[in-house]
Amino acid sequence: MKQELDELVASVADAVRCAGASVASCESLTGGRIAVALSSAEQAADWYRGGIVAYQSGLKHGLLDTPDGPVVTADTATRMAYSAAQLLHADYTVAVTGVGGPDPQEGWPAGTVYIATSTYGESSGADLHHFDGGPIEVMKQTVRGRSKHSSRRSSAPHQSRVSRFFRAPELLRKSPAR
Repeated sequence: MKQELDELVASVADAVRCAGASVASCESLTGGRIAVALSSAEQAADWYRGGIVAYQSGLKHGLLDTPDGPVVTADTATRMAYSAAQLLHADYTVAVTGVGGPDPQEGWPAGTVYIATSTYGESSGADLHHFDGGPIEVMKQTVRGRSKHSSRRSSAPHQSRVSRFFRAPELLRKSPAR
């Protein structure tokens, strides 16, 4: 599992260095695990702008300007990605919010996760995922970006936004002329 994550992060590092782009992360339920993964890559200081961990709802609303009300929503994840990109001056941002568990939150069961991305200031939307296991397992699955159940109607595991982010082909295609 760690080797797979290391390989995914290395692919991000290669893609963003080639594109001359920068990356940031914004996390809630993962508590900084995505930031740790990204900052562990070789030459991360050249492309990783940093991360924001906004665990409490009030911080999401205040610092990240998320909509008032529930925070386990697609709108919250999307706004987290956009706000982090603006605050950290990043070209590409991934954001996660959800319910790690073990108890439900805002009517959502443990394992409910929204993952959003922002590319060059444009939101790419958010995906809804349902991960199995306790809080630590939900965090690990969110960081790895693999889900068996998502808002996409498919019974097969698929790549979430985190996984696509770590594979980074969008960075090279969407890179604006510099």
